[in-house]
Amino acid sequence: MVEAFPTITINDVDREGESMIVEVMQSSMRTMKLVVPNTTVTFYMNRYDDGSIFKGSLGSREFSFDPRVLDKPKKAVKAAVRGKRVG
Repeated sequence: MVEAFPTITINDVDREGESMIVEVMQSSMRTMKLVVPNTTVTFYMNRYDDGSIFKGSLGSREFSFDPRVLDKPKKAVKAAVRGKRVG
């Protein structure tokens, strides 16, 4: 049985209201390695200080994620955002 990674919703910076659900494979305080579910597509999001949002791009689209606005996050997602190993 394959263990599922915790999921988060990231927002498209240029297309207001468009978002994508991704899985958090690994995370530190400044970097998250994400995978698009049911694909082999991975990419990174980074932030430059602890209070800022994560930003990253996939192809020509730029995404952001603000860990402060998680809607009742799972413990694993909280751990991922705090820089603990996930998975």
